[in-house]
Amino acid sequence: MSDRLITAVLENRGETEEGLSVLNPWLFRRLQAIFGHVNVASQGIGMTGGHVPHMHGTYRERYRMGIAGEYYRVDCPFCIKSCGRADTQKRLWIHHRYGIGLDDNAQDKFWWAAHCFNEECLTKQPYQKELRNMIFNQIGRLERQQIVVSRGIVDDGQLFKSEFPGTCISLDALGENHHANIFLRQKGMDPHHLAQHYKVRWCQQAPPPPPRSVGMVQNRIVFPIYMHGEMCGWQGRYIGDFEDWKGKPSKYFTQPGCHVGSMLYGFDDAVGLPFCIVVEGVTDVIAMGAGAVATFGKKKTLSNAHYNLITQNWPCVVLLMDADAYQASELLYEQMRQVKPVVHVQLEDKLDPAEAMQQDANAVWDLIVKTARYQGVSLTDGRPILC
Repeated sequence: MSDRLITAVLENRGETEEGLSVLNPWLFRRLQAIFGHVNVASQGIGMTGGHVPHMHGTYRERYRMGIAGEYYRVDCPFCIKSCGRADTQKRLWIHHRYGIGLDDNAQDKFWWAAHCFNEECLTKQPYQKELRNMIFNQIGRLERQQIVVSRGIVDDGQLFKSEFPGTCISLDALGENHHANIFLRQKGMDPHHLAQHYKVRWCQQAPPPPPRSVGMVQNRIVFPIYMHGEMCGWQGRYIGDFEDWKGKPSKYFTQPGCHVGSMLYGFDDAVGLPFCIVVEGVTDVIAMGAGAVATFGKKKTLSNAHYNLITQNWPCVVLLMDADAYQASELLYEQMRQVKPVVHVQLEDKLDPAEAMQQDANAVWDLIVKTARYQGVSLTDGRPILC
C-alpha cells in the first residue's frame, strides 16, 4: 500500500504532522503540498448551513449560499489569469469537506464549496475543474471515500467564557510612546478610550510554551470580544499595514476555536438602540461607536446565530460594508430585507468604515441618513417611509 493511500485510510486523529488540529488533515496536507503555507479559518467548527430565508431555489441552492465551518485559505492560483495580478492574501477559501461531501449524500461531493474572495475566479467552470484536478488528481474515488473527516464542533450559538492569551498588558500601562499606541493614534483611535471602554490590551508574551497557533497572537493588539457582559473570545491585530501582504503575517488572528459565527463585536453597546450598523471588523465598530456590530469579516450571508441576534434585537439594520465588499453584500441585503427594513450604504471606493470615519465622520453619518431616506427607511423606528 502506498504512503499516499496509508495517509488516506488512517484514522483521522484531527492533527497534522505539525501538531495543528484540523478536521480534514488529508486535505490540509494536500493543500500544503500544492500551495505552501495554508491558513485555517473557523478552526474546529463543523459544517452547518447558513440562514437564507424566503429565497427562491432548491434547498441545496439555499444551503450552498451560507455553508459554514472550517475552511483552508490559500493564495488563489487563478487570479493572475483573471486579472493579471497574483493573489498574495490567501483569498481562496476551500471548505474542509470539499471533494468529500456528506456521509449520507454520496452524490454531492461539495465541489462547489470553494470560493475566491478576490476575483470570484471559481464562478468560471474551467477553474473549478482545474482546482478539482490539482487537489485530487493523485487519488481515486475509492481512496477518497476512505478519507475520514472529523465532525467538529457544530456552532449552535452557544458561547463559552474566555480569557486573555498569555501576558497581556493594558494599553494604559504601555506608555504613550509604545509602538502599539503610536500605531492606534495614527489610525485615529484613542488608546486610553480603547483600554477603558473596550478593555484592549497588548500581548507581550503568548502562553508558554507557545503552540504554533496560539503563539501567533504574541506582539499583537488584542481586542477582547464581550457578549452579555462576559468575555467569550479575542482577536489579535498585527501592527503594520502593507500594500502587499505576501510573506507577511495575517492582519487579524482570532482565538483558535472561537465561534465568531455566534458573536457580534459591539453587541452589548448596541442592544436597546433603534437600529444597528453591521460592519466587518472590530476597528470599524470602534470608529462608528455604540450601535455598530461586527460580523468578523466579509459576509455573503449570515450564520444562523448572527441572523437570530440581529433580527431579534433591532427593528432596523444598516449594512455598512467595506467599499470593495458592496457588491458581494447584495445577497446579504436580500437576505435581511425579507424580514427587516434594511439600509444598504455604499462607501467611496477603497474605503472601509474606520477609514471613512477618520477622514470625515460627519460625512459618513450624513451618507447613512441620506441613504436611509432614499431607500425609504426610518432609522428611528424601522418603519418604511411612505412617500
